[in-house]
Amino acid sequence: MRTRHVVVRAASGLSGAVAVATTVLGGCPNPSGQYQDFLSSTADARSALPSSDATIAPPADARPPTELIEGTYQASCITVLSNDDVAKVLRFYADVKFVPESGGGKLTLKLQAFKGWDAAATNPKVPASFSRSETVGASINANDVKVVGAQFNANLGLIDVLGEANSISGRPITIDPLILQGIIDQNAKPAASTSDAGGGADASGEGGAGTTDASTTAGGTGSFCAALGGSLTKPITITLQPGDGSNICLFRSRKEGDPIVLHKLEDFKKSPCSPPTPDGG
Repeated sequence: MRTRHVVVRAASGLSGAVAVATTVLGGCPNPSGQYQDFLSSTADARSALPSSDATIAPPADARPPTELIEGTYQASCITVLSNDDVAKVLRFYADVKFVPESGGGKLTLKLQAFKGWDAAATNPKVPASFSRSETVGASINANDVKVVGAQFNANLGLIDVLGEANSISGRPITIDPLILQGIIDQNAKPAASTSDAGGGADASGEGGAGTTDASTTAGGTGSFCAALGGSLTKPITITLQPGDGSNICLFRSRKEGDPIVLHKLEDFKKSPCSPPTPDGG
């Protein structure tokens, strides 16, 4: 078993932040009444937003890729605002390039958000396929990010995500800055074929066409991860903490037209970028 390390120098509980963020972000038929009910029921639980100074460390046996990697990946990001609901992950079409160098390399990321909100049904939706035509908004870029060992720290600056891509509430998102603390090792090299076996799954985990259950190839190649951090300023104000296990992005190699990967919660929880569980898992 690989040993995973997360060094957290100061942290506090997320329960109050989750309650505040989830309630405020979610749409509701009677927002004023439900908001007042929320204030009454959570008066004792609400507290200052959590803060931490955390560093993601790669597993002891992790080694950076030794070959050029250039391809397309699906980035799936769960945050504290998703409240452990994998239907509310943010998905991105990612162009990824890694150039190896002595002791590490350089990583370039270009992300475009996938459509993720059904405005008519006011529910999250899954893109029809891994296709650029399913993306919306401007590209979010990080160029020539230094990779030391198998670790990187990418500052993507101020980013805006259209409401159409926000699978949590359908409202526009601004994060300033967006930080990705990641681990990229030799598992990031895409496999010869990136299409997973199995019949696929829909957002609820049931069988469905056009999507792929990520658990069918757990531990396969063509993957890496990052812990997400930054200051969310829209639609609410909250600090997203890397290192607490609540904000994780999983990158999976995909080709144009492939099924969308649907991760299970355990995929995020057991990621090398997530803190180990008390039982060591």
